[in-house]
Amino acid sequence: ISDAGVYRILRRHGLNKLPRGTRVRKIHTRRYEHQVPGHQIQVDVKFLTFQGKDGKPIKRYQYTAIDDATPVRALKIYGRHTQANAIAFIDHVITKFPCRIREVRADNGHEFQARFHWHVEDQGIRHAYIKRSSPQLNGKVERSHRTDEQEFYQLLTYTDDVDLHQKLAEWERFYNLSRPHAPSMERLLTKHSADAYKKLRRLISSSALHLLALTERSLERVQNPCNRRMLAPNAAPWRRSRWTMEFRSNRRKQCRWPTARTGHE
Repeated sequence: ISDAGVYRILRRHGLNKLPRGTRVRKIHTRRYEHQVPGHQIQVDVKFLTFQGKDGKPIKRYQYTAIDDATPVRALKIYGRHTQANAIAFIDHVITKFPCRIREVRADNGHEFQARFHWHVEDQGIRHAYIKRSSPQLNGKVERSHRTDEQEFYQLLTYTDDVDLHQKLAEWERFYNLSRPHAPSMERLLTKHSADAYKKLRRLISSSALHLLALTERSLERVQNPCNRRMLAPNAAPWRRSRWTMEFRSNRRKQCRWPTARTGHE
C-alpha cells in the first residue's frame, strides 16, 4: 500500500492530524563531504559493556575521532567517561593525525563541555557542537561505530584491559591501512577522469536507449500485417518486391499494400 493510500485511510477515520503539542522530528537529508583532510574531525564516544570472569558487567568507553575527508581514525579506550579523558584523547588525536586539524565536531555530551571546549580552542582548533538529538550530523563517526560492532566487538572475547588495548590497536591499524572502504568512483578519480567517467556513463545510457528503440521498432515490424504478409511463404513474388520498394522509400510512413494490378507483366 502506498503512502497516499495510508493517508487517505487515516483521514477517512479522522486520524490524519497529530495531537496538539506533538513534536515532529525533522530528517536531515542534505549530504556533505569535505575535500581537504583535517578540515573537520568528528569525535564521539562508544559505550562498551563486557562480561567479566565473575559474570559482572564491565563498562568501558571507546573515544573515536575520524577525518571527514578520509577514513583515517584514532581510537582509544578509557575506564571512565569524563572531560579529563576527552582532553587526553584530543591531545592523542592531535599528535597521531598526519595533517593539521582545523575543526573538531562533537555532540552535546557532558564530556565535551566547557573544559574540553576551551582546551581545544587553546590548541588553535575550532570546536563546534552539532544540533541536539541529531546524531546524523556526525554520521561518519556513528557509522564507524557500527562497523566496530559488526567486525570487531562481535568477534572479541574480553579477558582483560591489556589484551583489549592490544587488539584495539591492531584493529585501528587494519581499519586505517588495509580495510577497503568502497568510496564512490567520482571521489577516487581526478577531475579529468571524473569527466570522462560521466561521459562514458551518458554514452552507455544513450546506447541502451537506442537499443531499446531498435527492439521496439523490430517488434512493431513483426506485428505489422504488412510484414506478416511479406513473410508468408505463399505470397506472390511481385507483391514482396513491390512492398519492399515502398517500405524502403517510405520507411517512416505507415505501411500500405500496393493497389491490385490488372493484367500480367
